[in-house]
Order: sequence, then C-alpha cells, then structure tokens
Amino acid sequence: MTCSTFLKRSSRTILVVALLGCGSKPTQTSGQAAREPVPGPEAAEATHEDEEDGELGAPVAATGPVVDDPRFELRAEATGPLHAGSAGTLRVQLEPRGEYEVEARYPYRLVFHPPDGLAVDREELARRDAAEITAERAAFEVGVTPARAGMFECTVDVEFAVCSENGCVPLERTLTVPLSAS
Repeated sequence: MTCSTFLKRSSRTILVVALLGCGSKPTQTSGQAAREPVPGPEAAEATHEDEEDGELGAPVAATGPVVDDPRFELRAEATGPLHAGSAGTLRVQLEPRGEYEVEARYPYRLVFHPPDGLAVDREELARRDAAEITAERAAFEVGVTPARAGMFECTVDVEFAVCSENGCVPLERTLTVPLSAS
C-alpha cells in the first residue's frame, strides 16, 4: 500500500468516526442533574444575569446587608450583640430559591473590608471555611471585634454560584453590613 492510499483510507475513517460522534450527548444516570461544569469565580467578573433577556448586566455595587434576587437571598448580619473590646460573629448566608440550589463544589470566596476600629479574624474566607454548606444553604462566619462603641459599616465581597437543571450561574455581590457596638 502506498503512502497516499493509506492517508486517504485513514482520512475516511477519521471522518466517519467524527460524523458519528457529532450531536451525541453523554448519557446521564437516574437522579443525576444535567449541569454544566462549574467555572471559577473569575468568570463572573462582578456582573449579574438579567432575568428578562439573559444578557449580562452592569457591575453590581454594594447593596446593603441583604440581596433579594428571584434565584437566591444573600444576607450578612451579626449573630448577636457586639460589645467594644469583645469578640462577636458576622455571618454571611446564601439561600437559593425556586429551582436553584447551592453548588457545594464552587470555589466560594468572601473578602471582608472592615472599617477602622473593627477587626476581623480573617479578611478572606473560601469554601473550605464554610460553617455550613448544603444544597439548601451556604453559611460563613468570621469573628469581629469592635475597638470602641459605635456604628461600623463592614463591606463583604462574595463570589458564589447557584445551580438549576439548566446549569450553574456564577455570581458576585457586595454587601454593606451596618454593625452597632455598645
């Protein structure tokens, strides 16, 4: 067999295999969700999906202590009263809504920006630091210590994802949490 004959036959075989493979979808076992791979937080780029037309919206600014979205609620608050010089706890909690659920494999990232006079135990938390992570809820806690009595406003950047049968939506939101210490 000549070299050109071998190449022609090989090319036909490759073409047939490629055509047979096109359009085929991987099978799923019973109960397995049809989800797309979960991208890292860099894919979110501080934008959110517009529910009406599906296009990405503008960067999301600080919103207050709660983000109320049709797909989820994201909330940050002190778990109890704060006192000057004493440690307290700030909790950030994600609860999906409707067909959505928490994606436990997503590389969650929380970055805390405390004001002067308020110390945090850690300025950054990741998935491994979660106090709780289930399909119904993801919660993160960080210790906070006010140096003096008064009002403080702590900002938290949160990178997370919620998923449905149609895939995962990576999101990025910024919360502004008012804290009062006596």
